[in-house]
Amino acid sequence: MARRADWIAIASAAVFAATAAIALHTQSSLPIELKGSFMTGAAGLVRLVSVAAERPLLVSLARMRHRSDPAQAAAFDQRLARDPSIHRRLTRGTVLIGATFLLDALARAALALTVPTATFLAVSPPVSWGSIIAGFAATLLALRGLRPAR
Repeated sequence: MARRADWIAIASAAVFAATAAIALHTQSSLPIELKGSFMTGAAGLVRLVSVAAERPLLVSLARMRHRSDPAQAAAFDQRLARDPSIHRRLTRGTVLIGATFLLDALARAALALTVPTATFLAVSPPVSWGSIIAGFAATLLALRGLRPAR
């Protein structure tokens, strides 16, 4: 069995290495404080760009989920074609997740740029969790009623 690269882990390590190098060079903690914002901001942008490109990520992920069973994949595609509200809900969910990640990134970046490091370290996790929980709840509301076909 061939091993596959985990691109998210590679990207995370690259961003961490770059921010650590910049922090050491500038002797500032700001790059390290902004590291999480880079990752969540990028994740949010990927989701929003997928919607702008008319290929919402949640639709693609739902299709990938059924990839191993052609009968399930065909049933999902038929259900998607039969009921356009499924596509709309998955698109709305993709937008909400993307917006949540992007807003979280912007909130943490604003904190990093405006408050001292000690305050940032104390306040950033609750701010992130609050925004992510709110976005998750909004996404669940947008996706309610979607059940796999039996």
